[in-house]
Amino acid sequence: MLKGHQSWIYNSKPTILGSAAVGGPFEGNGALANDFDIIHEDLWVGQDSFEKAEKVMLEHACARAIEKSSIKKKI
Repeated sequence: MLKGHQSWIYNSKPTILGSAAVGGPFEGNGALANDFDIIHEDLWVGQDSFEKAEKVMLEHACARAIEKSSIKKKI
């Protein structure tokens, strides 16, 4: 239920069912590389702008988190 103009109140507490981390070549070469679910070799992930690459990486992270949570994605 919307309370005010920006706040939502839920009937039950939100629960985190899955998470994922996606990184680029800098993360892949770092000390925490093994903690990432997906490491892309190409910083721009084959896109023509960094903003588009960010979108692709976010989509990959969401898809991987859904896989790890064992829930079905609704289209």
